[in-house]
Amino acid sequence: MVFCLNCGNQINENARYCASCGAALFMWSFGGSVNPNKKNYARAMLIVFVTGLILSIIFGAALTSIIGELPSGTGGYY
Repeated sequence: MVFCLNCGNQINENARYCASCGAALFMWSFGGSVNPNKKNYARAMLIVFVTGLILSIIFGAALTSIIGELPSGTGGYY
């Protein structure tokens, strides 16, 4: 059972466009037992966003510490 991400209506699994709203269908690769509706799609996108945010913080902290260890070239005023 597949649902349109735009309007939520049930659609044929082989359809490329929603018959109800005409939206092009984006197929998220959920497992066989997961219903790919708006709630599950939003949850998956939230997980991707939080993972990206955490990785950005980690890499930003690592880059900051690397840059902080470089010689400053200020002539020793610090």
